[in-house]
Amino acid sequence: MKRVFCETTRKRHFPTMLHAEIRAESMAKHLPQPLYAYQCPHCDGWHLTKSPNFETILQINLLK
Repeated sequence: MKRVFCETTRKRHFPTMLHAEIRAESMAKHLPQPLYAYQCPHCDGWHLTKSPNFETILQINLLK
């Protein structure tokens, strides 16, 4: 799979939240802090961040 990056943020672009969350989960055992998925307003893809946005996390979990 070819890696795609957002031209604005230079972060790896994931096509869906699920793809980003799977990658975050696979990296979790190697990192001291969790990663969180968020939708980029520039490329409409999904990226990972160390800084959680609690409002978004609540909205996503309330929809499940």
